[in-house]
Amino acid sequence: ANGGEPIFIDWQYARPGQGIEDIVFLLVESCDIEDFEQLAQVLVNTYYDSRQKLDNVVVPKDERIAQVSSALAGFPLFVAVWFGCIDASKLSEPNFPFMYILRLANAFTHLYDAEWAARGVTSVIA
Repeated sequence: ANGGEPIFIDWQYARPGQGIEDIVFLLVESCDIEDFEQLAQVLVNTYYDSRQKLDNVVVPKDERIAQVSSALAGFPLFVAVWFGCIDASKLSEPNFPFMYILRLANAFTHLYDAEWAARGVTSVIA
């Protein structure tokens, strides 16, 4: 009930960092593969546009791509490795690790820019 304006909460899932890390992890963890590309673009653009509007923080397009790529290659990738080390049959949702890894692969397809590190663009590590 905020007049249609998005409200962002930086919930620091893994560690202090930039809000885009939380948005990327939320997308990977919870977004259906068939809806991912559309929702990801809307959420990522809304996040950066809102930061610019509300906080006067301008993040150029190449830096946005680098931050999203870095966020994707960080904690979400670590979680996928961790899922490979647990006994999924003991989970309340045994299929969750498999589905998570499929969603992560899909996220890499749509969001990851393999050239971001080579260009020397700043990562999200604060």
